[in-house]
Amino acid sequence: MSTQNEEQTRYERIKENCKKIWGADKEFEFDIETDDYEHYQCIVREDYGLRFGSPLVIASARNGPNKAWDELDRMLRLWARQVESGRPMTREEQLEIFSGPHGEHKRVLEDFMNRRDEMDALAAAAKKA
Repeated sequence: MSTQNEEQTRYERIKENCKKIWGADKEFEFDIETDDYEHYQCIVREDYGLRFGSPLVIASARNGPNKAWDELDRMLRLWARQVESGRPMTREEQLEIFSGPHGEHKRVLEDFMNRRDEMDALAAAAKKA
């Protein structure tokens, strides 16, 4: 189980990585949700003061709240590092960031990306016609 200090450090790291990704001048709300008290998901939304925006990112479901926060921390760390590089995000980086800590969602994400690429190619061909 995490100590209070470790949780505070993780919170600060998550907050700083959000600022690197979406803007240093923004505030964020971090939430954790569960339907069954077994699987938990962390969500990041922009905090507008009187209301919260739509989710900016939802981490994949994990068994337990600490694992859910760890997954959000992992995703944002990798994503912030990529943003700081100044390069466009590669397909491999997208898969590493968004397919889960052990790549368990890689196949479904790759299928989605392939389908998106097919749709983009069809749309480009239709524009030329």
